[in-house]
Amino acid sequence: MAMNIVLVEPEIPQNTGNIARTCKATGSILHIVKPMGFAIDDKKLKRAGLDYWHELDIRYYENLTDFFEKCPGTYYFCTTKAGKRHSDQTFQDGDFLVFGKETHGLPEPLLKEHYENCIRIPMAEGARSLNLSNSVAIERGGGSYGQARLGDTFMKKQVVLKNLCSFEPQHIFECGQCFRWEREEDGSYTVVARNRVINVCKENGFVVFRNVTEEEFHDVWRGYFDLDTDYGQIKKTLSEHDRFLKDATEYGSGIRILNQDLWECVVSFIISANNNIPRIQGIVQRLCQRFGDRLSYGGKTYFMFPGPERIVGDLSFLRAGYREHYIKNACETFLSSNFSDIAALDTDSARKKLLTISGVGPKVADCILLFGLGRREVFPVDVWVKRCLNSLYCEAMKTKTPREFAAETFGPLAGFAQQYLFYYMRNAGFDKTGGMKHA
Repeated sequence: MAMNIVLVEPEIPQNTGNIARTCKATGSILHIVKPMGFAIDDKKLKRAGLDYWHELDIRYYENLTDFFEKCPGTYYFCTTKAGKRHSDQTFQDGDFLVFGKETHGLPEPLLKEHYENCIRIPMAEGARSLNLSNSVAIERGGGSYGQARLGDTFMKKQVVLKNLCSFEPQHIFECGQCFRWEREEDGSYTVVARNRVINVCKENGFVVFRNVTEEEFHDVWRGYFDLDTDYGQIKKTLSEHDRFLKDATEYGSGIRILNQDLWECVVSFIISANNNIPRIQGIVQRLCQRFGDRLSYGGKTYFMFPGPERIVGDLSFLRAGYREHYIKNACETFLSSNFSDIAALDTDSARKKLLTISGVGPKVADCILLFGLGRREVFPVDVWVKRCLNSLYCEAMKTKTPREFAAETFGPLAGFAQQYLFYYMRNAGFDKTGGMKHA
């Protein structure tokens, strides 16, 4: 759905034209409650709206009674007389932002009746009010929308998120959690996931998702990128543990843990065992090229990740060594066993089930749990993580296993802690002996 902008008895054509432009750019529906102080064909109105006018979704109502009868929903009434600030509200798609006429604002009885839903724009002392079109632009871009902000732009095949905190494509894709990405010359990342291709970049504080519609963004990518999780609070909580975690969360501040496909996670992390990332990517790419369906984007061909029923025959072309046997076994296991219920199992039971697959050891199983099943309390341990823990938490590690230490120290945030520490130690914090690079 879209946000709804409601103008009650607008008087100045230029304001309405500018608001129409804002609605077009943000994918909002414009509702106009009569009477209006101008004719709908007013040249000033059309001039302000430019060539967007014919593409707008504009709806007209004879009066407020007519509007409320035809448009049930959640209303926010914008006025200088409200106690609540617009920036403190959490809006949902489909909500209505209601604005009054330029000279008098919204009727007093209406504001009194809906006082709890009245919002205002904070202004400097002595200022009377803002221009109506400016107010609409600020209100439309100011309330919170999950972890993204209103003002996000939805074009035909592009979504632009404004003020999305804790999101850096480099941190996300280069922290070892996924392997089907390519860094482009312009610094953006092209990613194949969920049987789709998406390009992601950050430009001047805006996060831009290309090759995606609004519907796909909300149905697929919002969950994939974990956009409804408050990573700011997670980082704050973890940074309070000790100096090392504080440094790690700052260094990898833009990490988000991706919610990946279970089957792809299983195969990818089987391939990842005792392997480096470029080689992992190469093996996965060859697997997808041979057995996956084609996708196109930007004049290039990409491939979906094949299901277990598609991976057949000799796998020597993968050049994956002993892992070829494990991939075949994983296919057979998924096809012959009931893994459809694994998401409903508790974490320990799910881990035991994953360990029945040849090539899946404790570390691989924990990676699958964390990235493929959303078990954020899981703390995968490899040689780098062991070095880190032994170096930073040497006293505690004398009596505890890494998993025990992580569970006791980080609790339900252990998976997040692992990602921050792993990214930091691999890129900035530690050398191969486990010592601090910058000590």
